[in-house]
Amino acid sequence: MVDNIQAVLRKTPLFASLTEEETRALARRTSKKRLQRGDLLFGEGDPCTGLFLVASGEDGHLQAVGVGTRTSVGD
Repeated sequence: MVDNIQAVLRKTPLFASLTEEETRALARRTSKKRLQRGDLLFGEGDPCTGLFLVASGEDGHLQAVGVGTRTSVGD
């Protein structure tokens, strides 16, 4: 599982500059979550519980809200 997570991390620009050792250490601290169509990963206003990376699949509707910005991706 860690090898697969390392591959996802290496493809993510935020983590691209990490060394192999750093990537491995970060991968060991992660977990996978499989969602089915219609499942909710988190809701607007929920407290932050971590950083989520979508490794595969599609989103039906993804809305990112930040300070002073609002971006919608998907349908």
